Amino acid sequence: MDKPFRPLVVLLIGFLGLLAITVGTIRADETGKQGMIRSATPVLPVDRVEPSAAFFAKVGFTETVSVPEGDHKGFVILQQGPTQLMFQTRESLIGDSDVFKDGANMGSPVLLFIEVDKIDAVEEALAGEPVVMEKRETFYGATEIGYREPGGHIVTFAEFKEGGA
Repeated sequence: MDKPFRPLVVLLIGFLGLLAITVGTIRADETGKQGMIRSATPVLPVDRVEPSAAFFAKVGFTETVSVPEGDHKGFVILQQGPTQLMFQTRESLIGDSDVFKDGANMGSPVLLFIEVDKIDAVEEALAGEPVVMEKRETFYGATEIGYREPGGHIVTFAEFKEGGA
């Protein structure tokens, strides 16, 4: 697959996932299971928590919970408004469950999609961070830019025009 089409494919997969969640929500409502899930927050495996926390602090996330692990943090919850992210070291995950002992079940880097009010402010705050998707306009009305945060996860920030998604 040509490189220019990869971001489009990733976004299409994300859109289809969102559509599946929406359809699932409607079906849950029809079956009387509305309210079973109160929230969903990703726990992102990283080698070290601190660099990822510093990256997200640049765009307004604050640390609300941290758990020490020797001379560093093993787990943190970051929050901005109602949005939460959790980071946990691979070492800590291995200690939590045997399923992680061989390291094969840690999963691949996560692709996060975060809607923002001002994409220019995000771009300014993250100046110098590795850009993996140059700023662009999409067919669905968003201006986006993508970064690789220090833990290896890909983060796409998107600003929608009035009346967009």
